[in-house]
Amino acid sequence: MLVLGRTVDKIVEDISKQSPDTIFYIGSSAGFFFIGTGEEYKADIEDISKGYLKSFKAQAIKAQQTIKELSKPISPKKDESLEKYADRLARISKQLTESVHAKERLKPVIEKWVPIQQRIPTEISKKDELLDPNGIIINMKGIESGGFWFKHEYDTAKAKRGGKQDGAKKDNK
Repeated sequence: MLVLGRTVDKIVEDISKQSPDTIFYIGSSAGFFFIGTGEEYKADIEDISKGYLKSFKAQAIKAQQTIKELSKPISPKKDESLEKYADRLARISKQLTESVHAKERLKPVIEKWVPIQQRIPTEISKKDELLDPNGIIINMKGIESGGFWFKHEYDTAKAKRGGKQDGAKKDNK
C-alpha cells in the first residue's frame, strides 16, 4: 500500500504530487485540526504542531500553579458557618484532584511529544463523496482535538487568526 509505515508529511507530499486538488482532513481525537490542500499543509502544519505542544505545556503549568495555590493551609473565614467551610473544602479538594490528574495526564504527552508531521497514521480513508469528492482523511494517535468538521469552519477560524492556524480549537478566542 502507498502509505504503509509512512509519515503524515510523506503521505501528503506523495498524494499532492499525484492530485494537487486533494483536500486533506487530518486529526487524532475529536474533529480535524487541519483541513486543506498539500500546499496549505506545508505552510500550516509546523505552527499547528507547535501550537498544540505549547498549549499542553501551558495547561501543565496552570495545573501546577493551581496545585501550589490550593495546597496552602486554609482555615474558616470570619463568620463562616461550618457547612460553608466544608463546602469550600470540598470544592478545593475537587479542584486539587482535577489539577493533579491533568498534570499527570499531560506529563507523558509532553515528554514523548512527536510532531504531527512525523507521526505514522493509524487510518487513511476517502472522505464521503457527497461531502468532498477530493477529500482524504488521515487519522493518527494523539490527544489533539481540532473540533473542525468542514473546510469552511477551518478557513473561517484561520482567517480570524490573521491567516495562521495554531492548533487551538475553533471556539477558543
